[in-house]
Amino acid sequence: MPSSVPSSPLRYPGGKQSLTFFVKALLQQNGLSGCVYAEPYAGGAGLALRLLQEGVVSKVLLNDKCPMVFAFWKSLFEETEALVDLIKRRPVTMEEWQKTREVTSAPHLHSRLEIAYAFFFQNRTNFSGVIQGGVIGGKKQTGKYKIDARYPKERLISLIRSVAEFRDKVEVYSEDAITFVKEQILPYGAEALTYCDPPYYVKGKDLYLNAYRPEDHKVVAAFLKGLYYTNNWLVSYDLTSETCELYSFASPYSFTLPYCANRVRTGSELMAVSANLSLPLKEGKRINLKELS
Repeated sequence: MPSSVPSSPLRYPGGKQSLTFFVKALLQQNGLSGCVYAEPYAGGAGLALRLLQEGVVSKVLLNDKCPMVFAFWKSLFEETEALVDLIKRRPVTMEEWQKTREVTSAPHLHSRLEIAYAFFFQNRTNFSGVIQGGVIGGKKQTGKYKIDARYPKERLISLIRSVAEFRDKVEVYSEDAITFVKEQILPYGAEALTYCDPPYYVKGKDLYLNAYRPEDHKVVAAFLKGLYYTNNWLVSYDLTSETCELYSFASPYSFTLPYCANRVRTGSELMAVSANLSLPLKEGKRINLKELS
């Protein structure tokens, strides 16, 4: 499947599917082809699914503390046809948008399947897939694009079913990222690669339901520093003086990444890897922390 074709049915700000070629090269260069691949911040999971679909990794562990993201992936793999049935039957209208918004505003009052469907509907009908964002076309539907502009039912249903075929190779969790790494990934030792893509440092609160505070980012960085010489991990962040300082122990690189949040553009990001991994980043460059201070 060409990397330009979506591997995930979700639209996600800062999605990393475009890193597929790079991560494949990283795995091959470090003798990790066919390993267990884990994402503590799964989100749209586009990169993880692409690696699995292309046979680059043998198993994928997806984790997201957000209960709605977890509900979606859990339902996709365990209640596939029930989820598909809801997508088929329910109309793509402003009335439906309002109903699903009520579910995503109080998910604890609803079943996992209802949460999964409502999250999916909001993701596909809101600007840039942001759940707390506005609907495409506006509430009066006077915009150039309407609510169904990113909701091609048949194609999405086909994609959901094709992803669900990998259910025997995917495990889904909803834990704190550090707890997930400790309990689910560390037992695999050197046979696993963990890709940490935490919420953006600067705009995380505007894009994600589980944004981090500065102290949360520090805790994650300190945890990964403790695994710097013992485990295989890759981390990426928005490129700021703060994130560069957090990962200065790993001599981080900068790289450009195409992403969409209101409009398609490229952005500079930080990338760092654990000590025992060599980085096949031809276009990347070491970050000069003094230039960012």
